[in-house]
Amino acid sequence: MANTSTATDWAALDPSRVKQLTDARLQVHYAAQFAAAVGISYLAARPDDSHTNMDWDPRLEALRSRELRALSHAVRVALRPRDLTLFVLLDGAIGQQIPLHGSTIGQVESTLRAALAACGLDGRRLTMRRHYNLPSHPVAGGDAFDTTRREEFVELARWFGNAAGILGELRTRTGSSEVRCWPHHFDIATLATIPPSGSCGAGMGRRGISSACRSRSARPSRRFTTAPPRKASAAATPR
Repeated sequence: MANTSTATDWAALDPSRVKQLTDARLQVHYAAQFAAAVGISYLAARPDDSHTNMDWDPRLEALRSRELRALSHAVRVALRPRDLTLFVLLDGAIGQQIPLHGSTIGQVESTLRAALAACGLDGRRLTMRRHYNLPSHPVAGGDAFDTTRREEFVELARWFGNAAGILGELRTRTGSSEVRCWPHHFDIATLATIPPSGSCGAGMGRRGISSACRSRSARPSRRFTTAPPRKASAAATPR
């Protein structure tokens, strides 16, 4: 079911803190690779890389991998950005929680491998190798994840939740593609096809919520916009 967003469920944002979220965003970007790794390790590769992407689960407030099947059960891996907690989901229920704070990528990988094996998957297949590059950050060199500045992660999670809600509402109105978060550039977006040969995408990346339209005969246009409902104007996404 598509997510929807209204003035009542929009989470207020603090535009003055945007520049302070860089470190939190990079840590969440790296942490989300554990969910992306599930697609890379266990699913057949798709030409558009959609086997690696994630959706937003509003109940868990988490980015959730695509579904795997193991011993007749549905298995997913999800990341809750607000406190950097990794979930292993079994038929939608939380089977195991893995807090990332204080742990390195290697340590989390070992814990996740064991958790997936306990679900009936071949843990040896899990790999953190990927075919794309990420921005540099100390966690890539062996430093531990650090959520000491907790409010920055909470604020970032609000951005993702708001974006997923708005884009989900857009999808219900336009019939656009699934709202997915892509692990490469770490944007969350949807794409609508405009007959006969055009398309229009909308999403949230490092620079806020944006839209871009393209047709076969015209150059793409791009604009950035404040996108919350009018009653939540105090929470406007910064340009």
